[in-house]
Amino acid sequence: MIRLQTILKPEAQKMLGHFSSLLNVRLGFFAPDGTEICIGGGRPICTYCRLLRKTRDKDCRALDRRMFARARHSKHSFSYSCHGGLTEAFVPVDLDGKRIGLVMVGQFRAEGQIPPPDGTVLWGRTSVSCYLHVD
Repeated sequence: MIRLQTILKPEAQKMLGHFSSLLNVRLGFFAPDGTEICIGGGRPICTYCRLLRKTRDKDCRALDRRMFARARHSKHSFSYSCHGGLTEAFVPVDLDGKRIGLVMVGQFRAEGQIPPPDGTVLWGRTSVSCYLHVD
């Protein structure tokens, strides 16, 4: 069995942190079962999501479980909008035809994306922390 700690060496973890900082977005490496292995730069979920989770935590976690299940069996990367209006994405990581992990990207919103109906008040206070510049 391939050990994830061997694949995600300190250099790779540092690189994940650099990409996270460069893109100003959270990048995480997870085992196929959804166990968190490494979060780039130790970056927490964005402020908007932390505020939204105070009232919608059950919804957030349920969607996370559904998307991890989808990613576990998907042959391709995919993105989706969460119920809070932000975008998240999964990228499967395979080695020798075997799924060894998943990279989760997000949360972010694209430039010009309108606030979600259920988070309009929160959105204005936290828009910078969940913003991805797309040229």
